[in-house]
This record gives sequence, C-alpha cells and structure tokens, in this order.
Amino acid sequence: MNFLIRHIEDILGHYDASVPMSVYLKNHFKKHPKLGSRDRKAISEGTYLYFRFAKLLPGSALPELIYNGLRHSGVKAEFLERMLLKEDPELPAKTTDPIPVPTTGLPAFSEGVTAEEWQKSLYSQPGTFIRARSRAVTEKLKRKGIEFTRTDEVTPGIPGCVGVQNGTDLEKALEPEDYVVQDWASQASMHHLLGYLDAAPLRLWDCCAGAGGKSLFLRDYRPDINILASDIRKSILVNLKERFIRYHLELPQIRALDGTDPSAMQKTLGSRTFDFVLCDAPCSGSGTWVRTPEQYFYFEKESLSYFQERQLAIAANTLPFLKEGGRLAYVTCSVFREENETVADLLVEKFGLKLVSRQLINGMRQKADTLFVAVLEK
Repeated sequence: MNFLIRHIEDILGHYDASVPMSVYLKNHFKKHPKLGSRDRKAISEGTYLYFRFAKLLPGSALPELIYNGLRHSGVKAEFLERMLLKEDPELPAKTTDPIPVPTTGLPAFSEGVTAEEWQKSLYSQPGTFIRARSRAVTEKLKRKGIEFTRTDEVTPGIPGCVGVQNGTDLEKALEPEDYVVQDWASQASMHHLLGYLDAAPLRLWDCCAGAGGKSLFLRDYRPDINILASDIRKSILVNLKERFIRYHLELPQIRALDGTDPSAMQKTLGSRTFDFVLCDAPCSGSGTWVRTPEQYFYFEKESLSYFQERQLAIAANTLPFLKEGGRLAYVTCSVFREENETVADLLVEKFGLKLVSRQLINGMRQKADTLFVAVLEK
C-alpha cells in the first residue's frame, strides 16, 4: 500500500466528526511535517472524495471508490490519480457509470429541489464567492490576471456578487475592505429580504448572527438600520466585532444570548421591541454539505426532529420582542422540508403569524449553497 492511501485510511479510521474535516486535516498534517504540499493536497482531495461518494458506492475498496469519485466529480488531481493507479492498475475497468443515485430513504425535500439534483450537487466542491464592496474590485482582479465570474450577469438582482476559483489568493489583488467572502445564496437571500424592510427608523434583531455576514450586508446596504446582533457563542461574536472594525463600519449592539432560553432573553432585552427579526436558525446544514461532505456521511435522518424542535423554539422565543405588524425572517441552510416549510407552517398555526412569502434559494446550478427563506408577519 502506498503512503497516500495509508494516510487517507488513517484519517478515515480515526475521524469521529467531532470537529470539521478541514480542522482535522490541518492537525493531521501538523503531525506529519514531512508531507509536501502536493502530498497534502492529494490526501485532502482523496479524503473529501471518500465522503462525497461512500454512501453512493457502499462496499467499494478505497482506491476504487476514490477513483470513481475523481471520474464523476470533475476534480483534476493528476498526482492523486497516478497514485491510485499505482495501487491498482485495473481501476479504469472498475469505474461505475452511471453512479446510482438513491432517491428513497431520504427526508422529504423542500419545494424547488429534487433528491437526484441535490445528490449530484454533492459530487464536487462548490465555488468561492465574494461580495464586492467597491466598483473597482473587478478591475483590480483583471489587472492581477485573476479569473472571475460576474454572477450578477447570470442572476440579475444580486449586484456585486463575484465568483472566483477556489484557492484564489485575493489578498494579492484586493484591499481587505474591498470585499466580503459570502456565498452566492447568502447574498441572494439578503437581497430578497431587502424588499421586506420598511423605511427608517427600523430596529432589527439578528438573533443567530454567527460571524455577522448578514449584519455586515445590512450595514452596507441599509446603514440607517439600528441592529442588535446576538448569538449563543461568545467567541464568534468576537469575530463579528472584528469584521465590522475591518470594514470600518459602525458596530451593531452585540449580546451573547441563548435563543432557546426565554428567561435569559427577557432579562437581557426587557421591554425592547423590534420591527424585524432575522432568525438564521441552526439546522442540519444540508444546503451546505457540498462544502462539508463529512456531515452528509454522518447524517442520520432522525436528527431532524431535534433541529426542528430547536428551530421552532428559537423563532417562537423572539416573538414577544417583535412589535405588532413586525416581520420575522426565518432562514435555514437546509434543503429538507421538515426544517423549512414545516417550521414556517407551525409558526403560522401555533402563533398566529401570517405567511408573507417563502422561497428556496437554490444555489446548485451556481455551484453554491442552498438556503430557505420565509417571511412572516405578526
């Protein structure tokens, strides 16, 4: 067995999904400093191909599975392919074509996506997208000879969205304040929500803010909005604050807050009310598994009931702080109906909200994420 296959087998044998695979790989490579950049790249490619195709090709030997993945993903990995053929020269005769795509045994999908389309979208890594904060961004990229795609030419209504090749060193061409790394679907969802924001004065609560991508977007497009950004994770709120400082933007109010704890929310927010609540709820992440196929590999259908319970609780707990006539944007990065339409329907049935709109923002054809957005009115 050659060293490349040994490393991939060692990684797969010890990985337990407690950390993202990207983090685990970095730690693995630190333990093996003699591996060169070409080796590390091939090991990473092989590992991710395993997670993308293992459920589709059960029982396949590792070299055969990864070789099939190479053939069907479109990944160009000459060194990895050469090492696989060194391990088993008969691999070309063992290629499975077409790869069977299971459409049963999966959770129900949201409107606008099929099981087959979604499964095939997981074959290969998605693209990298930035939100240009300066009109000079594309000219700067041209001067540096960096290939890019103006995605707003393909999907009108998403201005400033630029796609670049994965691994592009943007720091060589652009200033930090020129751009924000933000997926196409995330940008599309926010442009969609801009149409539901009233004129100033507007008080908005980003209640699952994470690293602040959506709040940053709002500060750029609607600097007049009074924003409160909260999250249960204090460390990620530090990241949010640093990002606002990097882009020379006025900081929102920032609070560490557990959205599942109504008493803590009452203690922190008191009698405050908001015109708009943005709830980007924790979910399975199935709309982003194209980036993290290890989550697809370890996913268990039964976990959706846990996510749904948590999503409904967080959204419901914000309602006492939403003024009458105010709007709640319920957002997930999931493709599953149980986390999307079902939760929106429950918010209508249990709490008397009015469904204004709901939409699946399907990024699969853009090689991007997929998000669900529902707007409800109190």
